[in-house]
Amino acid sequence: MKTPTVVQTPKPPRNLVATLTVVFMTLVVVLAGIGFTFKIYMFFRDMIRTGELSFAVIPVAAYVCTALGFALLLVWSFLNGQFRDLEGPKFEMLRDEERLQAEENGQALG
Repeated sequence: MKTPTVVQTPKPPRNLVATLTVVFMTLVVVLAGIGFTFKIYMFFRDMIRTGELSFAVIPVAAYVCTALGFALLLVWSFLNGQFRDLEGPKFEMLRDEERLQAEENGQALG
């Protein structure tokens, strides 16, 4: 009997995957921004034509302020390095838990 041969497909380099991911994310964000801008334009155009803009001023202003606030928080967190070490805190938590368990065991024995 013949043994089946396993054909392994080569994995793409990591930097290629990262580059493609960034390009895809940028494309999605740009397209979503264009769609959002178009919808806001159409909304205000229709409201100005019908003269019924007053009912939507406060909700739209609140939405824009909220979205702008979240965008500014995201930019602030990137600039202050909040996303530099994503894995470190979980290991620190595990070390703290081990230390606390050792202290509890030492107190229970002593």
